[in-house]
Amino acid sequence: MTLTDAESGDRYSQWLNDTSAQPNVVGVSWFEYRDEPITGRGPGSGSAVVTGEHDAFGLVDNADSPKYDLVEKVLSANIAALQSLGLVPAPSAPNATVRPR
Repeated sequence: MTLTDAESGDRYSQWLNDTSAQPNVVGVSWFEYRDEPITGRGPGSGSAVVTGEHDAFGLVDNADSPKYDLVEKVLSANIAALQSLGLVPAPSAPNATVRPR
């Protein structure tokens, strides 16, 4: 299944909302900051030069450009989770944004 960055952000938001509601969850993490290379990840073993992993689930792409649709939803979800736990006050601005102006 291939998701857009916005759809991935929606899934992250739902996952974080669900996990932050569980009293036995200590913390969460995002697997990778940057997408894996399109050529795969190496070194492999035996005759395989690379392991074949070339997933695009980073917060930035291989050119180090932020995936703004994803990053903004991750930011909003993180703030909402902290607020739901009473760890940060409500922001003065209703919508957080990270896009350059």
